[in-house]
Amino acid sequence: MPENIDLTTVHSEELQEIIGRPPRWVIRRGSAVVAGVVVLLLLGASLIKYPAIVTAPVTLTSSPPPVKLVAATAGHITALYIEDNEQVQEEQVIAVIDNPAVTRDMFYLKTICTQLDTAMDPDHSISRLALRKDIQVASLQADYLALLQTIAGQPGNHAAIRSMASRITAQLSIWESRYVLRSPVKGIASFFRIREKNQYVTAGETVCVITPSPPLAYNVYLQLPRYKAGKVKAGQTALIRLQEFPEGEFGRLKATIGSLSHVPLDSSYTVVLTLKDGLRTTKQQEIPRRPEIAGTADIIIEQKSILQRIFENITGK
Repeated sequence: MPENIDLTTVHSEELQEIIGRPPRWVIRRGSAVVAGVVVLLLLGASLIKYPAIVTAPVTLTSSPPPVKLVAATAGHITALYIEDNEQVQEEQVIAVIDNPAVTRDMFYLKTICTQLDTAMDPDHSISRLALRKDIQVASLQADYLALLQTIAGQPGNHAAIRSMASRITAQLSIWESRYVLRSPVKGIASFFRIREKNQYVTAGETVCVITPSPPLAYNVYLQLPRYKAGKVKAGQTALIRLQEFPEGEFGRLKATIGSLSHVPLDSSYTVVLTLKDGLRTTKQQEIPRRPEIAGTADIIIEQKSILQRIFENITGK
């Protein structure tokens, strides 16, 4: 039967020397590898820049900005002269809200009174005007009849005729401001809830928006919270992510900080930005032009390496 041998008692000194003392080449190479890794880490930390950013909401608005046509009074839409997304001209009538007067008669009266009020020779203008008596102009009916009587009974009294025409014109302006929606600019009309005649509109409701065409440029405004404003300065770069256009597909817009308001409003400063490449993104995508585009801006405050930030955290500077 073989005997059990206790290895701890055999050549104990030789075994302990081999087990307890690793080869010197292992130590040398291991130290070199560790030192190399540390050097690479320090080098990478000193070269890799980590930007400090401030994030805030931003709005891009076409210039000139869109114009809202708001109902001044409540009522049904009795006339709607255009359709959604239709091109309109400056001063074009868009819609009329229900009122006691006949719209075409009010516009006829406006034409008559404007000519009488501005004519160099009222007698010549009167001779060319076809003055009707059968128009329905609501509260201006009495004033119009008085004007006709003055023209018939006192044809040479130019001062009285001009005065009455001017007074009626002023009343017509009040009527228009209450019941007529007129486009102040040339552009594209975009409707919201109201899209056809006889729909009811409430006072203060936006009936449509006129987007001037073509938009010449975009104004970019950023609302910067007070607690983030300390390090934001003119000339810094901002990258804008648009809500309607995913960053992964379209990229971001490049912008530069232009100016910062001196005082905050509602705890926020207004910052004006300038687009570097217009609506062309970092992925060379052209963003479609819209009246207003919302997004988020990342303002790059400073570029510091990771090593600098580590030392700043250690030293507290």
